[in-house]
Formats: sequence, structure tokens, C-alpha cells
Amino acid sequence: MNKPLPASFRFLNYRVSEFHFYQQHEDDDRELDLNFNPSGSYFKKDGSYILEYDFIASYQENEETKEVVRANMISLFKFSEVIEFEDIPDYFYTNSLAITFPYLRAFVSTLTLMGNVSKMLVLPTLNLVNYKDELKSNTSLIDLTEDAV
Repeated sequence: MNKPLPASFRFLNYRVSEFHFYQQHEDDDRELDLNFNPSGSYFKKDGSYILEYDFIASYQENEETKEVVRANMISLFKFSEVIEFEDIPDYFYTNSLAITFPYLRAFVSTLTLMGNVSKMLVLPTLNLVNYKDELKSNTSLIDLTEDAV
């Protein structure tokens, strides 16, 4: 029997640094367009990684985009050992988004439920594999070692 291997990183914390909710009409059941704009920073000195993404849920109405949710999510990860920037495993980019999105889903659902709006908003479960390359290309190396100063 195979045993699962531990990941080379840990999820430490997250925060939603900005959140906007624009209430839809209560009988509006339009499918939302969901968009991410992910980026990251890898800190070589201690092996930490900050994932940040802007999330927008919107719909089209008469050729105009109407936003329902806009949020900025910031998450902190730490690799079990300091690795080179180029050695960040590809699965990290996919998994880091997949790990944090359920927290944003819960945040949106809870706020719309507790906010006494006419209809609670539940974001769908998503496959975020298509954002891996975008996150990887939008990740920068922050080298705070004495040699870099």
C-alpha cells in the first residue's frame, strides 16, 4: 500500500485584504464569470512564499460587465527547507491556489449570509490548474541576503 508523501511546503496563514460585494437582485440566477489575477513572491532568505490574487465574480448585462464580488486574497506559505527559486515544484503553483480558494469561498458565503442580503452567494468549486502557468510567470524572487544588497 502506498503512503502519501508530505508536501515540501506548509500553508501558514491568509487574509482577505480587500472585499467588495455588490448585491444582485434576489431572483437573478445568472452564471457568474470568475476571474483570478495571481502573483507571488518567493523570499529566498527563509523559504517563504506570499501568494496574492485578485478575484472578481461578474456577469454581463447589456454589453456591460457588472461585478458581484471583488476580493484580494493574500496567503503565506513556507517551504520545509530553503530552495532555489528555480526549484519551486510545479505542483506548488497549482496547489497553493487550490488550498486557498476554499477559504475565500467560505468568506464570501459567510459574509453574504450574515450581511442580511436577500440571497447568500456560494461560489462554485473550481479546478484552478489553468492558472498554474500564470502564477509561475507572475512570481518574483525576493533575495534579501547580504550579498544582494
